[in-house]
Amino acid sequence: GDFCRIQPTPGRHAVSIKYKAHARVDGNLLFDHFYYADLTVLCQCSATSCQLYEGSAEDPASPDIGLYSFLSIPWYQDAFQVIAHDVNHTVNFKVDITTNTTLLSAPDLLIVAHHAHLERIIEIIKWIFLLCDIIALGYWSYINRHRRWVRMLPERRLLYISLICNALGSSPMIHFTQAFLSTTWSYFFAQAWAAALSGAWLLSLLIAIDLQRQRTFRCSFFAWKCLLLVFALVMRSISFYTMPANITSLIDLFLAAMAMVIFRAVMMSVRNHMRLKAYAASRPEQLTARVLYFIAILVTYVYIFAALFADPVPEVKVYMANSRVVTNLPIQIISRAASLVLFLIFLPVNNKKMPQLLATTMVFTRENSLFSNTVQKSVRMPKKKPNKLQRLFSSHNSFRETQTPSIFCLETACQLYNLSCHAYYGIPNNKNEPTDVDMDLAAVERDGLVIVKELYDKDTDTHAMVFKDDKRFFVAFRGTNSRRNAITDIDYNFCKPDIFVDKFPDLRLHTGFYCAYMRIRDQLLEMVDEYKELAWYITGHSLGGALATLAAFDLATTFAMDNIIMYNYGSPRVGNHVFSSAYNVFVPRTFRVVNDADVVVGGPKRAIFGMYCVSSLRYKHVGTPVLLSDRASGTFLIDPNIVEMAFIAKLRSNGFSHLLSAYRLKLAKGIKATLADTHSAMTETTPLSVA
Repeated sequence: GDFCRIQPTPGRHAVSIKYKAHARVDGNLLFDHFYYADLTVLCQCSATSCQLYEGSAEDPASPDIGLYSFLSIPWYQDAFQVIAHDVNHTVNFKVDITTNTTLLSAPDLLIVAHHAHLERIIEIIKWIFLLCDIIALGYWSYINRHRRWVRMLPERRLLYISLICNALGSSPMIHFTQAFLSTTWSYFFAQAWAAALSGAWLLSLLIAIDLQRQRTFRCSFFAWKCLLLVFALVMRSISFYTMPANITSLIDLFLAAMAMVIFRAVMMSVRNHMRLKAYAASRPEQLTARVLYFIAILVTYVYIFAALFADPVPEVKVYMANSRVVTNLPIQIISRAASLVLFLIFLPVNNKKMPQLLATTMVFTRENSLFSNTVQKSVRMPKKKPNKLQRLFSSHNSFRETQTPSIFCLETACQLYNLSCHAYYGIPNNKNEPTDVDMDLAAVERDGLVIVKELYDKDTDTHAMVFKDDKRFFVAFRGTNSRRNAITDIDYNFCKPDIFVDKFPDLRLHTGFYCAYMRIRDQLLEMVDEYKELAWYITGHSLGGALATLAAFDLATTFAMDNIIMYNYGSPRVGNHVFSSAYNVFVPRTFRVVNDADVVVGGPKRAIFGMYCVSSLRYKHVGTPVLLSDRASGTFLIDPNIVEMAFIAKLRSNGFSHLLSAYRLKLAKGIKATLADTHSAMTETTPLSVA
């Protein structure tokens, strides 16, 4: 507006303005009243006239500050018409102006309308959120329809509350309250409603985290959390309704930072409590706590971002523009994303499948895993039928049941580790290389084994030892131990293997590993007919683990042997995705023991450098990984899931972790932790499955 209708006196003059305004749109009062306490404009006067000076009283040299808007009001009604076209409106203003000087005439006011297409897009997104929230809440109610509320796990009850908060807060309540409230009160109520639902959602997440520390439902457990929520809501409401927008922004930033501190403090307490428990016995609780902690940190960071980058204009006394609330969109997105993650991981587990699931993730000792019938009875493991590939490439139609259960056995892991160590030595008085160290024959005899044969190729320096006892046949391949072995390791391009091409035309293998295995393959196959009825255990460390993988796959596909068990230690990848899929079908009893941070296990990743995006050129591991981790209190992590790999497993960057001595130390810790651990009953204690 032009407020320089003052008596012309040469020079620059400041005009202080106070106003109180009313606005009506189509005859309806938009807001009761709004005013700005102190607005100052500068007037540049000559001897005959005065004009508005494009500067400010604080900085006259600044040409861009003096012409900010005299009055700004929000109008959202058209934004709710997401499909209809724009319509004409009648806007009436009544403004009472008080100045510190006498105006010669009434000022000229210019009304400028600014249409924001972003508002309409945001409204469409919010309606989509509302639809998705209703669907999620309905489906969650359906899958839990047979569970009574009092018998439901508390995490699932809290997820109910979170889904309800999302559904009720998806679209601004101004859509529904305008029918019985004035525009002002419906707007204010919508803001309070959105803040209360966001607080309730955060409170549910905080309680879910703290439940992993103590499963209690006393009043004191909930009292301090609810008091914090009430304090935050009261503080936010006072700032929103009584203070300028910039003060409200600071309060929002403070509350978001306080929420992060509280969540982190609770999680640190939960983590310290979890460290006192054996990881295997509390694995579901450990995983649940880590997932909730990650979600909480991510959500609080988004809250801080929304509070930090919120738009606090226009600066008016009694309301805040919708542009200020637009920053709720990131909050709504992260809350829906977090709810989706919790929805998926908290899905009820099929009670019939749960014993089978636990059987594949538990560590057994020989006394309860030596005979498969005993194990099947204790965990109700179903008998596996031969699949189509096995029947297709088998020389016989009946698959006999062997006494080699598909579970990780502690004694077997230790014994095969010892054999992997023996493979690095030579037989006394019969060494292939003068530099070979003599094998400890007394240790071999102590294990009840006899040496059957030594497999050796001079050109590639490929070496393996064959042992047996009354019921089992062992093949242990040696790892990298010479310059020729190193050449084998670095020849990582893919090759098309001759022995598998007729059955698997797209199968590709590591060239160095394949060539080294083929040099001793005939020596190995000579013993198949004689010892075929025994259970074959194949093992190796490093390069030996890769060769053991090829040997196990060769025996299973060529001779249709279903009694093969393979444990390797620190093995690199051997083939592409086709090989991995085929291998897991034919040799399901495979366990890759991996020392945490072992750098060799992480390679090779691709056959051609820089071509990781091409799936046919990527390597992939085989079998079931068994992670040896200090972060899990020395526990064997059988088939660690994505949560454990993200929060427990270390980055594979330590070459010392690949040494046999490092594996021995971790195996010793795992034995100690496993023997001291008593597994919990096969019932749900937390909703997050170990799978």
